[in-house]
Amino acid sequence: MAFVLAVHPERLAAEGRALQGVGRAVAAELAAVHGPSDAAAAGLCGWRSAAALDRLTGAWSRRLSALAVELDDAGGRLVATAGSYRETDGALARSLGRA
Repeated sequence: MAFVLAVHPERLAAEGRALQGVGRAVAAELAAVHGPSDAAAAGLCGWRSAAALDRLTGAWSRRLSALAVELDDAGGRLVATAGSYRETDGALARSLGRA
């Protein structure tokens, strides 16, 4: 049984850029998390649940921020990998052209 792996650098780069876009979108939405949560916590002033909601919002915000960074990084690595495939294919084509 033969196994064939095909890589399409253009598609790989496009997916990497899309992943970076998702990372940017997540980062842009971080501020939106705080508005409703802060308003709710302010309405619960004096209640222990207000402090719990603040902690939860902070933890959620930190996790979303880390996720945005991870998505952007993974997307960037996919774009770089696509570039490496293109460079390798080009070098191989040039070397075969000399043979």
